[in-house]
Amino acid sequence: MSEASKGKLYIVFSAMIFGLMPLGASVAYRGGSNAMQLVFWRLVIVIPLYWLLARKEGQSLGIKKKQLGQVQLLSLGFSITPVTLYMSYYYIDSGVATTLHFMYPLFVILGCWVFYKEKPGLKMWLCLALTLTGLFMNMPRGDAGSLGILLALVSALTFAFYVVYLAKSGLRSLGSMALLFHLSLAGALQTGILTSLFRSWTPMNSLGILASIVFAIVVSFGAMYFQKGTFLIGPQKAAIFSTLEPLTSILVGLVLLGDHISWISGGGLMLILLSSLILSAD
Repeated sequence: MSEASKGKLYIVFSAMIFGLMPLGASVAYRGGSNAMQLVFWRLVIVIPLYWLLARKEGQSLGIKKKQLGQVQLLSLGFSITPVTLYMSYYYIDSGVATTLHFMYPLFVILGCWVFYKEKPGLKMWLCLALTLTGLFMNMPRGDAGSLGILLALVSALTFAFYVVYLAKSGLRSLGSMALLFHLSLAGALQTGILTSLFRSWTPMNSLGILASIVFAIVVSFGAMYFQKGTFLIGPQKAAIFSTLEPLTSILVGLVLLGDHISWISGGGLMLILLSSLILSAD
């Protein structure tokens, strides 16, 4: 299997895992957790896992001064993105939040074009148009809180920054597991400070504790696959392929939560799949 094919599969796997996040977050919230606290424990719990995996793969955890500054900057996108996205669930339906979050492929393509002079080709624009149309067709109609919309859009911007800077910073030289170790460490520090400043520490019952642990471990594999995939196929293609995530969320709702899907939403999902198929046909 070619490196490009591996990268595409990694992104698809990560999208399937990330598509479970709204379900996992809702369970943790019922157990007494909240957005900031959930992200903090998600990062803290997996630090030992990434340390073990880095050692197993022979990756050094040493880091240069310049790389330390880059990691601190990259970790803002790594940690602020889930905080703002999970907070948006308080104010708007998770389906609306996920759809708005997936404006980020547009921001990735524009960022690569403006800052790195990587002009997207016709096929990339076609795939982006199909994806955005499909996402719009799955946007639930009705009233939505303006704060929730703002938080979801902020998560799109911060994740776009993470995707682009991850590919362009040169931090790949650290090794994927070592980089995730340092990002989790820095992100845990940042979200711990935020949680304290906003006085968001809350007691959790056994359900909240168990959900936080499972959530952290499962999402850590999504982060791992996404990072590897982005290194292999680049930020623009990674952004488009990851739009399979809302499709996963909708399927989970259909199978596990008894949700229903309209013909319009079904057509939108087909457009998203068509976009990924076109992009995969190199």
